[in-house]
Amino acid sequence: MRAVHVAAPRKIEFLDAPIPKPRDGEVLVRCSHVALCGSNMGQYTGVGVWGDLKFPNPVGWAGHENIGVIIKSRCEGWEEGELVLAQPHGYYGFAEYIISRPPAIARLPQDAPDPGALVVAQPLATVLRALTRTSDVMGQSCAVIGQGPMGLIF
Repeated sequence: MRAVHVAAPRKIEFLDAPIPKPRDGEVLVRCSHVALCGSNMGQYTGVGVWGDLKFPNPVGWAGHENIGVIIKSRCEGWEEGELVLAQPHGYYGFAEYIISRPPAIARLPQDAPDPGALVVAQPLATVLRALTRTSDVMGQSCAVIGQGPMGLIF
């Protein structure tokens, strides 16, 4: 399979890597789309909180917003051929094939006209999770700073 490898700050390589094998309770997903999360920028540049990151990164690390089709299931209730949004186990998502397991898998509409557009489900989930961790803000004034995807969704 093909995978991304961050070999050094600002240096990306495409490598061949073995296809992972799912264990009991896991699925193997062939990815059609992966999003670049804002959290990946520090891992790519090696600055900020990632300033002491050791290079090279493991092959496929740190992608975590993937869409694809389950091609092998060893997990009850998840069938081969299902289109899913999946967070890869170990965050090894910059790869053609990933391993995932519940609860990090969500079914997507099988007849989606543009599955790649559904990758926005991850930023929405991030915003919803953040809201579950805050106190009730209904009826209160607040400011959202930042016009990136998360700020716009908020």
